[in-house]
Amino acid sequence: TSAACRSGRGCPVTERVAFTVREAAAAVGVDPRVLYQAIHARELMARDRTLVLVPIRAYKVGRAWRILRDDLVAWVRGQEPSS
Repeated sequence: TSAACRSGRGCPVTERVAFTVREAAAAVGVDPRVLYQAIHARELMARDRTLVLVPIRAYKVGRAWRILRDDLVAWVRGQEPSS
């Protein structure tokens, strides 16, 4: 593992354990707002029953959200395929 990877910068996706919301969004090709909505999906759907969102598990580390690689992959797999 390179020094850059150990520092968390320039690390290949396969070696990363967790991502910031921006990094996760870039990795799967969505706007970061989509992931923030997914993080808060249960709260949002409780307020507005017309919303249908796929929640993602995320963890607050300090002031920032982190998404584990496995949770990101599971979230992507849980999305409905486009026809």
